[in-house]
Amino acid sequence: MMIVYHDGKTIPTVSFKDPEDALSYGFTWNLPEGVTITSSAWLINDTSASDSDVVDGLRMDSSSYSDSVTAISLSLGTAGTKDDPTVYKVTNRRGTSNGGSLDRSFYLPVVDFL
Repeated sequence: MMIVYHDGKTIPTVSFKDPEDALSYGFTWNLPEGVTITSSAWLINDTSASDSDVVDGLRMDSSSYSDSVTAISLSLGTAGTKDDPTVYKVTNRRGTSNGGSLDRSFYLPVVDFL
């Protein structure tokens, strides 16, 4: 799984993904002592997605979360070119045991490498 670093200010862009690839991405959350993740939802291009959903050509295969990590597995995607990739915005919305909620996103460029 590729852990995405998010500084809380700028949405990061991860490495190119080929439509043939099925890859996992995740966030490690720095939570206060005793606070755990209690919910995790994912959005693709600002559209809510569940396991096996396809949004704008990108498929959310599965998702999971633990006390401090949220993860998503993605496949397919509409291929662009290296100079003009198709870019998806993937967002995680997580809730915590102390009632907190926070969104973090990353951009996923999709390119056909063949």
